[in-house]
Amino acid sequence: MTQLRCNNNQLTSLNIKNGQNTILTTFDARFNTNLTCIQVDDASAVRPPWVASTSSGWTKDTGASYSTFCDVAINDANFPDANFRTIVGGSAIDKDNNDELSESEIQAVINLDVFNRSIANLKGIEHFTALTNLSCFSNQLKSLDVSNNTALTRLSCYSNQLTSLDVSNNTALTKLACDNNQLSSLDVSSNTALIELYCYSNQLKSLDVSNNTALTRLSCYSNQLTSLNVSNNTALTRLDCSSNQLTNLNVKNGNNIILTTFSASSNPNLTCIQVDDVSAIPPSWEKEVI
Repeated sequence: MTQLRCNNNQLTSLNIKNGQNTILTTFDARFNTNLTCIQVDDASAVRPPWVASTSSGWTKDTGASYSTFCDVAINDANFPDANFRTIVGGSAIDKDNNDELSESEIQAVINLDVFNRSIANLKGIEHFTALTNLSCFSNQLKSLDVSNNTALTRLSCYSNQLTSLDVSNNTALTKLACDNNQLSSLDVSSNTALIELYCYSNQLKSLDVSNNTALTRLSCYSNQLTSLNVSNNTALTRLDCSSNQLTNLNVKNGNNIILTTFSASSNPNLTCIQVDDVSAIPPSWEKEVI
């Protein structure tokens, strides 16, 4: 971005910290009377004031300042869900009880448990960039944006009303539990560190886990899958793909000996399962009796 004009609004927060402020030649944030802080790459390196004749430079109201971090007000603009706002405003997070989150308070939040709190909107979660564990299951979420939470290693968002979930930025994830939602698709191709994936009881028609070679547990039962290939998943110890519409299933990964728990039952159109060695299948494996 080289030009930004957001003057004459009602902004209370403004973040232009994108790592490329040096190419932003034109910036106008005037006439936002409630804007007190503008988050930038380097407060000491902002451009000279905007000049109308050249339409270049940076300008703002005198009541606003530039900073590399702006305290986050705990208000309905930043945290519109009242139940989530109550949690964020508690003394466990807002330690000085001033209704604002400082950089140190935000960075101190590593684990966040907000499950079963009747939360319908988790907007504001993007501020917690140090978060590694998020448990927001059993709420009323219809959407969830964790694109800014790149440090996440564990995400439990099951038993909500999610119709989509983008975890492409969350490359550090080792556990993802998004079961019991309304997901029609799930892309985990970027999540190469994933060890556990629970995506059962959704509406998935396909699932590609070929990039998830560290995966040890996969539960994808009660979806609408027609095929599943886990031949790349040599670390797999548990697989439950029952109650789908499978016609093709390949579990020939060269390491079936460690696959101690396996279920492919209730797939009436599945007539053949590709394995390493038919004679070595343990009796604990469950499949549809044809």
